[in-house]
Amino acid sequence: MMCSNCMDENESVKMICEARKYSVCDKCTVTYGKDHYGNTFFLEEEVFLKDGGNFTKLINRPLIIDGIYIFEESMSGRMVLLRDKETNKKLTHIYDLNWLIKIKN
Repeated sequence: MMCSNCMDENESVKMICEARKYSVCDKCTVTYGKDHYGNTFFLEEEVFLKDGGNFTKLINRPLIIDGIYIFEESMSGRMVLLRDKETNKKLTHIYDLNWLIKIKN
């Protein structure tokens, strides 16, 4: 399998999002990323998805950042895998980091 970002083929490459055919290797997996406003997001951080990512069920629903991946072709250069805070289920899509909203504590 080939990494969707660096196009490398090695044993660390794994499928992250089947719906988008998005796979990633260890060297393209990171622990944080910044959006276009300069906000820094970290793994396991609780966030909202802007406009629910066009999914009305996700509007104002707390989500947890489950993975952050380098993806040069995205607007922010980072894609995120999210999971629902309440059900602990991973979402079936990946999102550009710019789609996240920090939850103010």
